[in-house]
Amino acid sequence: MSVRAGSARRDVTPNRRVRLAGHASRTTPSEGVASPLMVRAVCLEHEELRLAVVVADVLWWGPALADAVRADLARRLGTGVEAVWVVGTHTHNAAQTATTLAPSLGPYDEAFAASLASAAAEACAEAVASLTPVTLRLGEAACDIGVYRRRLVDGKIRMAPDPAVPVDRRVRVASLETHDGPVATLVQFACHPTTSGENRVSADYPGAAARRLDRELGGTTLFLQGCAGDVRPHLVGPDGLFRLGDEAEVDRLGRQLTDAVHEAMASAVEIDWGVPRAAAALVPLSLANGGQVDLALGALRLADELLLLGMNVEPVSGYGRLIRNGWPQVWPVGYTNGILAYLPTDQQLAEGGYEAVGSLPHFALAAPFAPGTEAAVMGAVDRLLKTVVGERSR
Repeated sequence: MSVRAGSARRDVTPNRRVRLAGHASRTTPSEGVASPLMVRAVCLEHEELRLAVVVADVLWWGPALADAVRADLARRLGTGVEAVWVVGTHTHNAAQTATTLAPSLGPYDEAFAASLASAAAEACAEAVASLTPVTLRLGEAACDIGVYRRRLVDGKIRMAPDPAVPVDRRVRVASLETHDGPVATLVQFACHPTTSGENRVSADYPGAAARRLDRELGGTTLFLQGCAGDVRPHLVGPDGLFRLGDEAEVDRLGRQLTDAVHEAMASAVEIDWGVPRAAAALVPLSLANGGQVDLALGALRLADELLLLGMNVEPVSGYGRLIRNGWPQVWPVGYTNGILAYLPTDQQLAEGGYEAVGSLPHFALAAPFAPGTEAAVMGAVDRLLKTVVGERSR
């Protein structure tokens, strides 16, 4: 089966001071650039279907921006909007792209949002112009930079490291390559990019790893953030609590991830493409006050052994385990096609704490999710994935 792929990237680093999104403690404009922000795109084509995944070094794509960019790219590519994804790496050192969130997460930056839209269009156009037949190799390794960030202290859940709770250490790698090397490398890993506390523009450790891999492997590296809503870099101060680091630690963690990708590629295995497919679903989720919000899910089937599941939320690590148990070939990708809120498990809803309750004001969410959310989400995930792979492929 012939699948063609092309990739490209564009620099979207602001040339001015901006307010950085993601840390409520920052209230002044940025103080320089620690590392560039990029928009990276890969386009795939099989017969009449084109798929596009655009990854940006942003906290997330605001819902209105995501909708507009996806519609524009679908028109340009001649494909359905369900086949076009925009994904954020979730760096906390870029400008805000959402208009619907509380000011505590940073004010909407219209100029930065416009630059993302232009860069996405340019990168996809270049990717399509360079489409070439590719094979697919999959590999996996481990990277130990993250730690569970919820700990019971004096009867309450605090933002503190809890190494006793296991997190997903897997680095999953897909190489789309010709005999000359990779056209694009997809890297999936689950850990918050909250390494640096500096008030400087930075792509954090995913950007550091992607830049290094671009040089060392060739092609374009796209980082896909997994179920990392309750996992962050294991940087701990003398008091046993989390601390924020600097750009030197960003580079160190980026090197660790890069090394894991090389390890995964050393034992990667070529697999058949299968028939690429795309699907999407809106899932109404109940809030504790009786209200409802919509979870947006997307599925891209690249092969029987490789499916991407996009979610417009910050999914916690528990969903990664649930998805892996039912669909081991699925890569869950958060911060995809907009942003709604954190998506906690039912246990976390009962426990309280930041993800379940403390985050709500930042997302302007009127109430926590209702009990039973976990079953509603996983039921919808199961139904959506079956539409692209069928029961026999599980």
